[in-house]
Amino acid sequence: MMKRKPSGFKIFLLVICLSVIYFGVNGGYTFSKANALKNSNMLHGGDSVYEITSGTNTIVIWHTVHKDQVVLVKKKWGLLYRVEDVSQMYPSVSEPKTLFRTWSAQMNGKKRYEAIIAAQTLDPKVKSIVVSNDSKDADIADHIEEIKNSSTFFIELPVTNGYAATYQVLDPGVSTGFVFRTLDQNGSIISTSR
Repeated sequence: MMKRKPSGFKIFLLVICLSVIYFGVNGGYTFSKANALKNSNMLHGGDSVYEITSGTNTIVIWHTVHKDQVVLVKKKWGLLYRVEDVSQMYPSVSEPKTLFRTWSAQMNGKKRYEAIIAAQTLDPKVKSIVVSNDSKDADIADHIEEIKNSSTFFIELPVTNGYAATYQVLDPGVSTGFVFRTLDQNGSIISTSR
C-alpha cells in the first residue's frame, strides 16, 4: 500500500500552529486564565474573589492576606492568556475602613487608554458604585443626573459580594481623576471619595 505524502497546506497549518504556540508561550502567554494568574510574578499566593469578562478581557480581583489587587487578563488568538496589568487597591481618604478602590490605564497601539477600574466596599448598604470624572473639589453634586451631566466619564457598577469592576477603552482627552461614589438600593449617595 502506498503512503500519501502530507499536502503543502497541512504542513503550512502545522508550521503556523507551532509558531503561534512557540511565540505565544515565549511572550508570557499560557493556555489557561488560571495558569496566567498562577505564573504572574506580580501575584504571590491568594485567590480570585471576583471576575468579570468584557470581550476577550477578564478582570480578576485577586485577594491575599495583606492586599487586594485588580488584574487584567487578556486572551489572544482564542487560546492564549496573559496578565497585562495589575493595580493594588487602596483605602479611600474619606472612607478608609469601608471603601477600597483603584484604577490603572495604559495606552494601546491605537492611541487610546485601556483602563481597569475597581472598588471594594465593606458597607452592606452599598448596592452600586458610580465612577465619574467630575470635579469632586467643586460644588459636590448630590444627584446622579448632575454628576452625569458634569462628567466626560460616568459609569454605574453593580456591587457583587462587595466588589465592582470594569474594563474600559478611553479617549486620551478623558480626564482620569476618578471620583468613586457608593449608592444604596434607592440610588442615594452614601459616600464620595477619590
